[in-house]
Amino acid sequence: MAVPSRSTRAEIDAYLVGLLYSGTFSTILIHVICAIILMVVLRHHIPAPDLIVWGGAFATVMGLRALLYALYARAEPGPDQIEPWIHYVKATSFFTGVVWGGAAWVFMPMLSVEHQLFTSMIIIIIAAGAASKLYPMIRIYSFFVAPMLILVVARFVVIGTELHFAMAAAAFVLLAFLTYFAVRHRDDLLHTLKLQTENAALLRQLSQENREVRGEQTEQQKMETLLRQKTAVLNAVSKVQSLFIADREPADIFNETLETIISLTSSEFGFIGEVLLDDADQRYLKIFAISDVPWGGEASNMFKNVNTAGQDFHNNETLFGSVLKSGEPVITNAPMSDPRSGGVPKGHPMLKSFLGVPLYVGEDMIGMVGLANREDGYDIELLTALDPVISAIARMAEALQSRRARTETQHQLAEAKEQAEKASLAKTEFLSSMSHELRTPMNAVLGFAQLLQLNPQVPLHPKQADSVEQILKAGNHLLELINEILDLSRIEAGRVSLSLEDIDPHEVIEDCISYISPMATRRGLTLDAQVPAQDHITLHTDRTRFRQVLLNLLSNAVKYNNDGGTVSLSIHQNTPGKMRFCVSDTGSGIPQERHEELFQPFSRLGAESTDIEGTGIGLTISRRLTELMGGELDFESVVGRGSNFWIDLPGEPKQVAAADAQLDEQALPQMPGGGHMVLYVEDNPDNLSLMEEVISMVDNVELISAHTGELGLEMAEIHHPDVILMDINLPGITGIEALHRLRKNPDTQDIPVIALSADAMSEDIQRGLDEGFDAYLTKPINLGQVIDHISMAVEGKLVSKEEN
Repeated sequence: MAVPSRSTRAEIDAYLVGLLYSGTFSTILIHVICAIILMVVLRHHIPAPDLIVWGGAFATVMGLRALLYALYARAEPGPDQIEPWIHYVKATSFFTGVVWGGAAWVFMPMLSVEHQLFTSMIIIIIAAGAASKLYPMIRIYSFFVAPMLILVVARFVVIGTELHFAMAAAAFVLLAFLTYFAVRHRDDLLHTLKLQTENAALLRQLSQENREVRGEQTEQQKMETLLRQKTAVLNAVSKVQSLFIADREPADIFNETLETIISLTSSEFGFIGEVLLDDADQRYLKIFAISDVPWGGEASNMFKNVNTAGQDFHNNETLFGSVLKSGEPVITNAPMSDPRSGGVPKGHPMLKSFLGVPLYVGEDMIGMVGLANREDGYDIELLTALDPVISAIARMAEALQSRRARTETQHQLAEAKEQAEKASLAKTEFLSSMSHELRTPMNAVLGFAQLLQLNPQVPLHPKQADSVEQILKAGNHLLELINEILDLSRIEAGRVSLSLEDIDPHEVIEDCISYISPMATRRGLTLDAQVPAQDHITLHTDRTRFRQVLLNLLSNAVKYNNDGGTVSLSIHQNTPGKMRFCVSDTGSGIPQERHEELFQPFSRLGAESTDIEGTGIGLTISRRLTELMGGELDFESVVGRGSNFWIDLPGEPKQVAAADAQLDEQALPQMPGGGHMVLYVEDNPDNLSLMEEVISMVDNVELISAHTGELGLEMAEIHHPDVILMDINLPGITGIEALHRLRKNPDTQDIPVIALSADAMSEDIQRGLDEGFDAYLTKPINLGQVIDHISMAVEGKLVSKEEN
């Protein structure tokens, strides 16, 4: 695009700044609505002082914008006075961008991923709105989007998770697209404004010429004719431009533009088409608008196709084909005898004269206008007079192509998003199904193995006990792999829910040491652990996830240590507001060049070829969980000397005292005195047999069973058991439907019902608890855990919760 002159550019700037100021109140309204939505939705998650500070800054900037609009309306500056007002707009745009960028720092630090995505969506809406509002002056848009983008991306980088890096990249790409399309749209508008300015100048010139003509009586009639012709051309240009500015449908724009130029030239019919390239890089014509005249035969079908989807013409041995090949206008007032003519289709009106004009933008031919059957024929003078109209049509065609490209890009983005969502849903469904299908047979494998191990009535031979131990070891390893794969999937999908609270880590640490001590003893390892006394440390974290991460590090330190080595756990304050938990081992160490591989899923650095059990994703999960809890997990290692892994979590020390943790012996718990009846609703024979064997080992308990939900309801009403164990996936009615009917029946509504299911996804567990189960146990079952829950239900101590 040619650069407008200084005076022309000042007029355009004055016009554009006027548009921006005139839209001040609608812009402020949109900003205020988005800010109110953001603050109302997140008011319970953000400290009140932070909300007040950000809201005050936001209100200040909006008040400043309203004040500047009032001053601008009073001043009414002209083109030569517009420069200071441009700077004022830049300043207010910059402060607005800073305020919205600051929203990322105010609203994101303490929020869940879902709320962070909501905050990001609000900011993106504001950015998109600014792009649509400020595109005429891209330099002003840059003053708005630059500080906002820098602050938002910086917020994501500081949070530092892979998801937030992806969100930062996505935000950057999206804003780049918005900026790109804003620039293209700005160029289109500037083209239009420049043409309007030039037309105004031309009109002024014509007026001057008109005044001069009036003084020359001998030339008066000729000049009046010329003036009418130029005025008609200018009116046509104005109409073409107004069609595009009105944002009409492309088909309507082409058709009305064609009618305008046919009326201007007194032609009988014509067409407007787009020039495209085929696979051989040869030009061909796709017609989008053609005159509605009495067609017949093949021409009638052609006209119908043009009106619906456009019509392609590849035959270049025609008059319009000559335009495509030469790139020059074609004028003929005897088309039927012109050697360039290839004839017309059957039913096409006879050609008496023809004008074909290529449409150029720069050096690129993008389209063509064809006119036919002007009574006085066509000539160079007419073509010259039409030049402003042809240029306007060319620019309009270019703008429509840009608009179509933007629409296609948006459709592609929408399709990509939909495919990603479908893929995520399919992945979740697959993992849920896999978990259920694997847990069902594993329930029987691990359950009967525990039964053999814990049955005092039929003690095992030492070799048999070893075999059972191997079965349990392998089965638990497989269960661990299933759980970790599901855990990693939930983290990657951003569906991990954390319960961050101030906790005393004393019990969690003792629990982990108790769990790991027998493993260390079997390896001949020394476990050197300083456990803080109760109430001497406060952590702000998720209790369950903290235990998961710490236990993973301790387990790895034992598994990958050398026999007779040492595992050390130390706790100290690393930086203010952070507590560091260090787990050290005396193993073989990890080479420096392979450090980053350690946190890649399923990477075990060669340990997969040894007899050391592991899945290769525990550290990946641990690092991502630590980051979600606001902490950091890293390590240092020296080959031949061992490794030191640490977790930094938000917390404060008070005092550290030493304590040793001991692991209690496992034993199958017993029920309280008196006779108790348990109803087990389960359709799997293996699971029924397992539960019968378990209950037979517990005193004071009688087990009755039902293989369908309907039968379970009847037996519950007849026998009124003390506890009901309910599978979820039953033939006939589901366990959830059976639960609902039990609760509606006055005779059974008070019976405790414990879910016992292989549906172990977090959403499955939460749904079960929400439906009203008193507890939710997942398969494979832990025998002691099942008896504990039955005992608590009998004593009325069962509190609704989930157990894995």
